[in-house]
Amino acid sequence: MEICDLYDRNRNKLENKYIRGTGMSLKNNEYTLGVDVWIKNDRNQLLLTQRNKKKYFPLKWECTSGMVSTGEDSTTAALREVEEEIGIKLQKNEGILLTTIFYNNYLREDFNLILDVFFFQKNFDLTDTKLQEDEVIDIKWVEKSELITKFTNKEMVEPMSYVLELLDRMIC
Repeated sequence: MEICDLYDRNRNKLENKYIRGTGMSLKNNEYTLGVDVWIKNDRNQLLLTQRNKKKYFPLKWECTSGMVSTGEDSTTAALREVEEEIGIKLQKNEGILLTTIFYNNYLREDFNLILDVFFFQKNFDLTDTKLQEDEVIDIKWVEKSELITKFTNKEMVEPMSYVLELLDRMIC
């Protein structure tokens, strides 16, 4: 069971907590905090992971993502999620907060999300990864054109389509 802090739209922490996986409803002014972590290597390829078939968006491709747990900031959560899901340890100085997106009624009518989108530069061989099987079943580096094709073919987690507008800031 994952417990997350709740925030208002201005990112002020609220007293209530969100317990993930319970279907708990949020009020209009309550938001959870999540992270998406895009990783690029020196070959201008982005890292994608494929979701387990038992998760929302089964078998779809995505960047590493997750929720910010109680007491964490989003940078700490981004580093933790990458290490948990793919076994790669990132350092804060390898990345930046690229943007923040506010979602009302994200995936369901009563769930609001503040999403911090991180961008990291890191080289590693895929054989060095260790996938958390209940989260991730496959991993790959992709060129910009393949990422766009995956969105076109509906192989990607659809809410991550925001990345298409950010590609030029991530890939030179």
